[in-house]
Amino acid sequence: MCYVINQVLCAPSASLSWVAGSNGEVPDDAVKGGEADDGEVVYIGRAIHEGTVTIGKVHPSHGCCYVAYGEKMKFYSICIDGIRWAEWVCAS
Repeated sequence: MCYVINQVLCAPSASLSWVAGSNGEVPDDAVKGGEADDGEVVYIGRAIHEGTVTIGKVHPSHGCCYVAYGEKMKFYSICIDGIRWAEWVCAS
């Protein structure tokens, strides 16, 4: 059994890119990052926070990307896999 904390996203670098998003919008080819406590899928996102690009999670029903320190960002970038080769694998 592999737990989320022991997984790594593997993909050819050419298959991943970032696109602008806002208000919880998620494109069809967005990279899934996991599930919220209620089972909703969350996606890999990033946003500018205090002048720095900061990784986060896009939570569609909340209409935002959460970044470190609990900040809710309405405007963000979301990671997409245009070739759909990305997969989460167990890390040892």
